[in-house]
Amino acid sequence: MEQDNDLLLRIRWWSYQRQRLGQAAASMEEVLQDVVGVYSSHPSAPLSLLARTAAFSPEAFRALDLEKKAVRIPAMRRAIYLLLTEDAAFVFAATRENNERLIKHLDYAARYRKHEHLSRETYPQLKAALLAAAQEPLTPKQLGQALNQAKGTAMIAHFLGYEGAMLRIGAHSLRSNSLRYVSTEAWGIELQCELSPEEARRQLAYRYFRAFGPASVRDFRWWAGIPANAAAAAVAQLETVALPNGLLLLAEDLAAFEQVTPPPADAIDILPIWDSYTMGYAPSGHARQIEPAMQAHVYNNPTREGGDGIGSVLLAGKMVASWSSTFTGNHFNVTLDLFDPTAEAHMSTIQARFEEIATALGGTTCTITPHDPSALPLAVAKNRMHPAASCKQQ
Repeated sequence: MEQDNDLLLRIRWWSYQRQRLGQAAASMEEVLQDVVGVYSSHPSAPLSLLARTAAFSPEAFRALDLEKKAVRIPAMRRAIYLLLTEDAAFVFAATRENNERLIKHLDYAARYRKHEHLSRETYPQLKAALLAAAQEPLTPKQLGQALNQAKGTAMIAHFLGYEGAMLRIGAHSLRSNSLRYVSTEAWGIELQCELSPEEARRQLAYRYFRAFGPASVRDFRWWAGIPANAAAAAVAQLETVALPNGLLLLAEDLAAFEQVTPPPADAIDILPIWDSYTMGYAPSGHARQIEPAMQAHVYNNPTREGGDGIGSVLLAGKMVASWSSTFTGNHFNVTLDLFDPTAEAHMSTIQARFEEIATALGGTTCTITPHDPSALPLAVAKNRMHPAASCKQQ
């Protein structure tokens, strides 16, 4: 995306503010409202919220699930999102797969994953039994015991989640993805929406451009994971103004956009893998975040539609480093690929931010190790993030 540099900077500053970066939000609920949810996996979800609110605490994060302030449902691109409960029904209506597509997934699982007991014919009975058992949050093992069969229980729960009949409940540990499952009805959540799919997608498009604009129709389609014609129809119903390179801005935001101010020049933000900002644009829309030549450091497939973003470090809203991590006990091991030399002067702040992450995830110590520049970029290895603790640079 070739853009006038002044416009590109303004877009970067605007996106930084609209994404609530710099811990600008007053609460985690405010973040979920403003950025249309976050990826639900741990530790991505808590770290996306930590980057956006100074009011973060592990206890308050757990309360989002347990007090039913937020729910984990299949949403954009069929990924599992943590969304405000009040937003769940319209987002689900806008992004859900049709039943025939779900049945095809079921056939695939039965045929290629050798779950012979799972078929179109047996699924209704298994579904009824699982929902009857899941009146409170249960692990897949507990659900299997209730059904008197261990094999394939998590997969059935997975399909029920895509139907909207079952919800995921996050693990107590912010590092763990050991989920529990509960019947949507038993949990008291309503996912049936009175809106038509078309109106739900229009509302989703509006919320997207509020949080991610200026953006293109292609960006919205990529983020939402809906058909191109449906995305275009939803965006066409919005009142927008056209910017260069096919970018659109909500008309109501134009005056504020023209007066936007930059974040502090020394502002450091640490974003986790699959952060909502990192994953908010098609590959052609990443210029506001990172120079095109550097995108392979953050995105595992930057030139294709499927490229996922790993952990990144932002300096004044621009990506300057990528990172991955592991825990060894309570020690947080961070590998840092600092690919922009302008960030070297900010290493003490970067270290402090990783220490904050480590503490939030229940760690006690932390080490930052520079990435070997002769090795493959960190982004080549997907799903390589398990953050933790308090830091000493090596």
